[in-house]
Amino acid sequence: MSFYSCWSNGLEGAVRCIWNRDNSGYHPETLNLKSNGTWITALIRLPEGYEVGDINVTTVRLGTVPAAWGNVEGNKLMVEFDRNMVIDYIWFKLYHMGIERPSPLPKEGVEVELTITGELIDGTPFKGSDAIRVIYKS
Repeated sequence: MSFYSCWSNGLEGAVRCIWNRDNSGYHPETLNLKSNGTWITALIRLPEGYEVGDINVTTVRLGTVPAAWGNVEGNKLMVEFDRNMVIDYIWFKLYHMGIERPSPLPKEGVEVELTITGELIDGTPFKGSDAIRVIYKS
């Protein structure tokens, strides 16, 4: 996981993990591009002095994909993204890595860095990234 500072006066935010949620529960760090599911879940934490309840969920994006909804759970904001839209975005990233759809990925998968951006209700931007492994298996 990496921390990225935002803009010159920016807030350092962190996307602690990006999870694939399907009928069997949560699966951190690996996403099968061929499996079924509805949501991709991200947990967002902010540095001390900031409250996740102050995040304007309508501004949260995973790459180009807008958040479908979000819910504060303690000191984390759980945000859900449409799985099909995220998979399309990942294929776009893989294409720019020289991997064309639907070519098979290496057996061990490919690491892809995903970035979440957004703003607090006062307009302060945040940005955080995490790497996940993507696989393409039946």
